[in-house]
Amino acid sequence: MAISTPFSSQNTTIEIFNDAAATSTLVTAIKAALAGSNKQADLKTAYDNFFVASVSKTIGGTGILATAPAQVDGYFSGTWTKSGQSGTFRSTGSIATAITANFYLTSGTPASINLDAADLTFLTGNSDKGTITVTSAVTSLLFAGVTGSLIGKVTAAGDTGKTYAGISAKLLNESGTMKAKGSSDEGDFTIDYLNAPSDAGQVAMADAFNDETGNANRVFRIVHGSSGDGTNANSEMVYFVGMVTELKKTRGAIDNFVQVKSKISIQNGLYEYNPA
Repeated sequence: MAISTPFSSQNTTIEIFNDAAATSTLVTAIKAALAGSNKQADLKTAYDNFFVASVSKTIGGTGILATAPAQVDGYFSGTWTKSGQSGTFRSTGSIATAITANFYLTSGTPASINLDAADLTFLTGNSDKGTITVTSAVTSLLFAGVTGSLIGKVTAAGDTGKTYAGISAKLLNESGTMKAKGSSDEGDFTIDYLNAPSDAGQVAMADAFNDETGNANRVFRIVHGSSGDGTNANSEMVYFVGMVTELKKTRGAIDNFVQVKSKISIQNGLYEYNPA
């Protein structure tokens, strides 16, 4: 999608998600996405699943359903809407004495929410909409998305973008040079910020830097644009996984602040999202 109006980098925010276990699961999903034929769509799904985890919830039982929902291949699915939040659900199995479904949040902010019968709309045949009466409420549906920390006092941020290695060969029977793309590298992303030891984002950066285990990857989100929240056509969000490989403090000079210079080594699978 083309950005209709250039946006100022002054609206940029950078966030770190210091959840090593969840990141490890995401890395596995990214590798699978990059190995598939629909890379961009699969990358988006991988990041969506990281930020908003699905939850299973029993939504019915014997005598609860007034009418059995139509099934497709033994499963049923639908949509839900409540208090400005909305999403989808799909059963984990065919209808028996209890009905369990995975619920997903597609619009809104992760939060604890109670769903009632009126909030559920079942889909029949994946296209024809129908409704069903559920005489018991769905309660305590919690969307357990990961929580990030904004990196405060940022003064400068570097570049993102993939670089391919060039491969070339001079052939004996041709006058030109044959060229091709080789391996790719997402490179490094640098962030400079004023030293603020109590800032949650800076603490998370230090924790990530000091993690010397094999699970040192973290997830980062850059948001910039005219709205500053990535929700309109003149904005952009960038997601990537990386390891904090450098964290240095410039001790300053006269009339200057103590600054931190950081470097993040980006793994393959950076995703840029431009809202429509």
